[in-house]
Amino acid sequence: MRFSNPFASSPLAPPLRDPAPAPAPVPAPVAGYPPRDRPGFHLLLFALTFATTTFAGATWAGRYGLYVQDAWFAFAALGTPYPVGPTFLADGLRFSVPLLLFLTAHEFGHYFAARRYGISVSLPYYLPLPFLGFGTLGAVIRIREPIPTTRSLFDIGAAGPLAGMAVALVLLVYALATLPGPEYLMAMPGHEAEQAYIRAQGHFPPAPLGQGAPITFSVVPLFGALASLFPNVPPPWEMYHYPTLLAAWLALVFTALNLLPVGQLDGGHVLYALVGRAWHGRIARAVVLAMLFSGGVGFALLAGVSAGLADGTYGLSAAVWAVLGWVALAAILYALLGRILPPTWAAALLVAYVVTIAAVVRFAPEVAAYGYWTWLLWAFLLTRLVGVDHPPAVYEERLTPGRRALGWLCVAIFAATFAPRLVFGGGL
Repeated sequence: MRFSNPFASSPLAPPLRDPAPAPAPVPAPVAGYPPRDRPGFHLLLFALTFATTTFAGATWAGRYGLYVQDAWFAFAALGTPYPVGPTFLADGLRFSVPLLLFLTAHEFGHYFAARRYGISVSLPYYLPLPFLGFGTLGAVIRIREPIPTTRSLFDIGAAGPLAGMAVALVLLVYALATLPGPEYLMAMPGHEAEQAYIRAQGHFPPAPLGQGAPITFSVVPLFGALASLFPNVPPPWEMYHYPTLLAAWLALVFTALNLLPVGQLDGGHVLYALVGRAWHGRIARAVVLAMLFSGGVGFALLAGVSAGLADGTYGLSAAVWAVLGWVALAAILYALLGRILPPTWAAALLVAYVVTIAAVVRFAPEVAAYGYWTWLLWAFLLTRLVGVDHPPAVYEERLTPGRRALGWLCVAIFAATFAPRLVFGGGL
């Protein structure tokens, strides 16, 4: 969730002191929808997202041997087959229904909290993503006016993650409690080696067999803790074949990404209300700098692989491609560092980053394995679209003890759902 405050500016660096608190009356709630709401448009976006996530869920589940048997019709898009029939749709619904339930709980947590304070807010905009990824980019709401006080800012910012997390926990426990046995993988093409192992041993193999470098999802701390209590939990490199479990994992990851303590993300709102604008600015910058380092390591690894694959392309050797990769990385890092630091500091830190990244890639492969180039994309989105600093609230207020407890609960939720790298393999 992001909103703009027309009464404030976002300086390059936060002030050393927070503004003195001033009491402010809380606006009375207003009844009815704001005049600019278009429920039909929001329902259309929901329906489109429901369709795209259903197709995505079945595609990730990948039980094509069963899908073809009862398909009503089949088509292909972007190289992916869609044999649509009862089994295909059932697997898709096992993914789309829980995922949209989570997204709806999260966004309506924000919505009802804003309405409680009489603040004009839109209904959720669901964002479909046809035939790519997980079928959606999530959902957002638009707050149409400034949030006047720190307490109302906190309530609106924290309501979404707390509501979404409550649903995510139920989904995760349900998914783990209803897992089928390892024989479920017998319908998956391309898993012959694992299927033979399961027939012989009766359980999943301890490492991927005959699949090269499969897509492997990180086991975030909360997921791992709960998974240890249930039988038949698939290994991380097979989890995407289980639609409801994948939806529950995504709910945890979406919660963590929303709780990143940067700018006007939900975590940024909570952090601002908890520790003030000055500390928010410092912590937000540290988080973005960590993103850039991890993203730089991941980019350097990816560039090295790409250079090897591109050897001889356009008459250039692998060494030349590697140099071009490092030049591109330096340009990206400097552009992003320049968004949060003065030019001199950005240049000095760029040199330190490039040297350290090269050393990690060369001498610490165990550490480099956690480099994640996707964080560069997140850093770009945060610095260019969301902003790193949080604009000051119109009226600063000290949070009540109950709100402070909920704030630290949000911090604990972030720690329990965050992983430094979300996906291994698959070029991600």
